[in-house]
Amino acid sequence: MRKIISTLRRFYNLRVLAIGSLFLSAGVLHAQSAASPGNYIASGLFYAPPPLGGNYSAVKTITKTGDNTYMADFARIGSLGYQFSFSIDATNHLVNWTPLGITPLSSGFMTEDNPGNVDYSAVYAISDTVGFNSAICNNTYDPATQTFYMHYGYVGGGAASTPQTAYTRQVYEKLALDTVRIFSFTPGHGAHGDTITISGKRFTGATSVSFGNVAAAQFWVLSDTVIFATLDTGATGAVKIVTPQGIAEKEGFYYDVTIAGPDSIKAESKTPVLFTVPAFANATYFWTVPPGSSIKSGQGTNAAWVLWGIRQGIVSVKIETKDTSFVVAKHVATHIDFTRADGDFYIVSLAAKLYPNPAKDEANLMITNSTGKVTVIITDVNGKTIKNIVTANNGSDSFLVSTSNLVPGFYIVTIRDEKNTKTLKLVKIK
Repeated sequence: MRKIISTLRRFYNLRVLAIGSLFLSAGVLHAQSAASPGNYIASGLFYAPPPLGGNYSAVKTITKTGDNTYMADFARIGSLGYQFSFSIDATNHLVNWTPLGITPLSSGFMTEDNPGNVDYSAVYAISDTVGFNSAICNNTYDPATQTFYMHYGYVGGGAASTPQTAYTRQVYEKLALDTVRIFSFTPGHGAHGDTITISGKRFTGATSVSFGNVAAAQFWVLSDTVIFATLDTGATGAVKIVTPQGIAEKEGFYYDVTIAGPDSIKAESKTPVLFTVPAFANATYFWTVPPGSSIKSGQGTNAAWVLWGIRQGIVSVKIETKDTSFVVAKHVATHIDFTRADGDFYIVSLAAKLYPNPAKDEANLMITNSTGKVTVIITDVNGKTIKNIVTANNGSDSFLVSTSNLVPGFYIVTIRDEKNTKTLKLVKIK
């Protein structure tokens, strides 16, 4: 036995603790999905005496030790030399483990729950509060999420009261690669010049951001977890970020989704007017129209026929897909026919434009079609008023809005005249 332990020490250069027999699952991993070395987020359940036993979470490092071999720590006691080597095969999805640092006196597979029939709750005062079992932790690797689901065990020593039956120690463990990930992006749609906020992890050092495989016009890495990106031409498809840590993609972005339909409609028109948006697979649509107008047909589809009333206002549709949910809107004016020489009278709505956006130190605010006094209010995302500007603008005007003192992030710019309100989004960058 001493000769075996000595050989293991020399071969692995590890501290060997001969306290029990180790039993591990045999299997392999799909060749096209070779595991990536690096940090993994580990969560698991360890049936062992205190203080080792119980549910745990940790960051583990998987090291590549050869062309097709890797090394990882055992449960939560890797610092004691409990480590494993595993390999990747081309024929199925199972992980093939070999013990390091512990004398393998015999062999066996963890293919079922508690094969040694140990009363863990009585002996170790441990209960499974998470729901780990061999159906989930079945010694497989999921290449899509780069996650291992492991179940392994050994016969342990310890107190005299510890049952010396097979598998007195068990580990159920999930290992997910701690790499760049996209959790969400908002809004879920946009057009040229719009800014999209992308949330996730490990964004530092990002070299590329694209939408539907079309590169963003520009982007800013605000932190390791947030990126602002401005759309160029764009395309419907996945949001993709390339970093030194890896590549992250998330489906569900929709480019240049707008409502097609008239900009102005005759008041109380008796002829239905058609508004449409693109048709998306497995999408639902919910249309809304101004008070006094009604949807004659098409509610729930991408094409709505509307009977217009006397009031101007917003036609909007909420689009829900399996990936995202978002609202697109279109302002529609109303015109009234008079029998007189100067023709039609148009009810004209307030309009405003903010540029450049995103802005560093200042932005131009252009206002047109205003009536009487105009109030401009800038608020943060929590509704706190940052700036309040009042101007006697009647018709059209343009002025500078200082953003130098604003903290980088999103702001809402609300423009009100005596009849209408217009809301814009402002992005402040460093």
